[in-house]
Amino acid sequence: MVSVVVPVYNVEPYLAECVESIYAQTFGDYELLLIDDASTDDSGRLADELAAKDVRARVIHLEKNGGQGLARNRGIRESIGKYIAFVDSDDWVKEDYLALLVAAAERYHAEVVCMGDERYFAEEDGSWRAEPHWHLVEQDAMLTPDKKGRIEAVMAGRLPNMACGKLIARELFVAAGLQFEPILSEDTLFAFELLERAGIYVLIPAVSYCYRQSPTSTLHGKSLVKSRKAMESTLAALTCLERDLRSMPELRDDPVLCHRVRQWFAAVYLRWLWLRVSEGLDGNAVLAEAEQVFLEKAPEQAALLSLLLESWTRMFVKTDA
Repeated sequence: MVSVVVPVYNVEPYLAECVESIYAQTFGDYELLLIDDASTDDSGRLADELAAKDVRARVIHLEKNGGQGLARNRGIRESIGKYIAFVDSDDWVKEDYLALLVAAAERYHAEVVCMGDERYFAEEDGSWRAEPHWHLVEQDAMLTPDKKGRIEAVMAGRLPNMACGKLIARELFVAAGLQFEPILSEDTLFAFELLERAGIYVLIPAVSYCYRQSPTSTLHGKSLVKSRKAMESTLAALTCLERDLRSMPELRDDPVLCHRVRQWFAAVYLRWLWLRVSEGLDGNAVLAEAEQVFLEKAPEQAALLSLLLESWTRMFVKTDA
């Protein structure tokens, strides 16, 4: 059985398409866990209506919004399947999605199976523009068991940093204590940890996950509150990374690679997350918020990191004259 975990938060326009795409799967041995993360629109009610259509589905309503990562963690705890698959509630999957993932997992006795995805971007007229398919491989391929090689691949952009588009053995969460951190862009850290903890990790050439860059996603709706949260998430992610580096023997004794990994994570979280959330806001206000976060969360690094942030801001964020 596969436990399909879908975090739900304020996605009423897209939720039905997501759930119906799961109901349409040719592989039928699954349970669907809709985790309503204290939605403030009608998503929670809609989730109940959709779940009533199929005995394999159930809804768990959380009392307090904790973010996508914590909602997924709840789904992991509630799951009973041999495998877990994550689907974001504003995305959808093709009807062969689970069948292809499970077939590969059983064929190779894999702990993780990963496929490519189709990406759709919102246009101003309300339509969706499809990007070219991202095929990870031309044929089934097993990642090298060498953890350094895996990490080199993810830093080179050859592997996706998404939790979705993957089938993961539930035992991996149980045995390794794998979970999502309560931060923005939690997928990047999770994907890194998954590479290190998984034994057999297989890539397949299928492209059956449809990833929607929707206006309701975490990175839209820019504000100083989101900018601050993005910076707090950056510091939290880098703290978690240091914990992981100490626990990974393949990396712990390689200071050069450790330094490269730190640089890569800093670039991902500072440039892709923090600057993407902050771009277009008042630059001086963004810098002031970021500096305050450093003073509160990492005072020993405040001076150095403030200089770094100022240089990033001059490059990417519009500032007042």
